[in-house]
Amino acid sequence: EMLGKGSLGIAYKAVLEDSSVVAVKRLKDVFAIESREFEQQMELIGRLRHSNLVSHIAYYCAKDKKLLVYDYLPNGSLFSLLHGN
Repeated sequence: EMLGKGSLGIAYKAVLEDSSVVAVKRLKDVFAIESREFEQQMELIGRLRHSNLVSHIAYYCAKDKKLLVYDYLPNGSLFSLLHGN
């Protein structure tokens, strides 16, 4: 299920085998940075903890695809909350 499109890519809702729900963002091709640099940035983001940030669970990096996995929040996007549907 597609949740929305943004400047970074498209976000999807995904249900895992254990029935947990996550949000997966597929980054646009514009993020053609080297794998090692991407991994370093994701490790840094994964260590961030704040009540206003969605928890970063995992990432996937291949030559043609970069995915970010976050906790799913069922209340919609910040844009929708601020501006309506």
